[in-house]
Amino acid sequence: MKKPALRRATKSTVIFVIALLLFSAGLAGTTFAYFDGEADNVGTWSGGYVFPPTNAAVVGSPVGRAQTITWTTPTTTGVQNYVLRATNLGTTAAAACPAQVTTTVAVTSTTFAPIVTPTTTQVSTQTIGTVTLPTTYPETVGTLAAPTQTGVATVATTDSGYYMCYQVAGYWSAGTWYSKNSNANATAVRAGLWPTTVVKSNGNASTTLGNGDKIAITYNQNVSVTGGTVQVCAATAGTIVVGNASSCTGSIVGQLTGLTIGTARTFASSTISTSGAVATVTLAGGAGTSTVSGTGQWKGGNAIVQSTSSPQVAGCSTTDATASTWCKVTPTGAF
Repeated sequence: MKKPALRRATKSTVIFVIALLLFSAGLAGTTFAYFDGEADNVGTWSGGYVFPPTNAAVVGSPVGRAQTITWTTPTTTGVQNYVLRATNLGTTAAAACPAQVTTTVAVTSTTFAPIVTPTTTQVSTQTIGTVTLPTTYPETVGTLAAPTQTGVATVATTDSGYYMCYQVAGYWSAGTWYSKNSNANATAVRAGLWPTTVVKSNGNASTTLGNGDKIAITYNQNVSVTGGTVQVCAATAGTIVVGNASSCTGSIVGQLTGLTIGTARTFASSTISTSGAVATVTLAGGAGTSTVSGTGQWKGGNAIVQSTSSPQVAGCSTTDATASTWCKVTPTGAF
């Protein structure tokens, strides 16, 4: 017969084992956070799950550096805030946004040899399937309190003009429990400010380049300018540079290239003004005229002209070969 103390010890051991099994199987509650077996970035705690938002989408056009994102909020509890994230895909139009990553997971199992050799084991590895792991974009571009369904993602100034992908996730508290991500766009959309059309027009009596001629640059959103005077320099190498108030080098509005120009001319007191999304340059201060022919190409610059809302200059650079290519516009009209 077992002594009372031994019976109590046996019962205590049984209770401990049962409790351990319940926790291991996930049948008993706990206040500790963990990722579940689906590897879907859904954290759990004693209050429930952090369910992800759905139907995330990019809406409308950028305003300044800001882009509106919408989503459907989960109907379950657990979401206290939302985070908007972004990633820069560079200068390639319609590039595919990074999707969720499918990864093969291998599970190792241990098989014991017959009891006659209890110290001998045989280890074998088998693959049990694949799971989808979340791709989290590197830039945090907005945080909002639930239960909102609309947010504004404001990208960094260095992202202006580049193609971006966005995603939204729910979270309980910063740095702890996050839902899996919901991608807002399948292909990258452009952020910030950039030129869309350029029109040349003649403003003098002749069909030559001279005072009164205009270059009208239309951008993807309303613009303003810093200062109202710019220098315009025409060179026999075939370029017309719309510079700044003091020169045609350094920070410039942009330049026309690929033209045939007979005589170098400088229009030192040219003006620049805006109306809506159009910035118009009017040549003035030139000492004479020059013959000019060819359609040319407009290469957008990154100064003087900026978005009216959340002021931001165009993300273009005439010294960067890649940026110059994707900020090029084929002009229409003639001087």
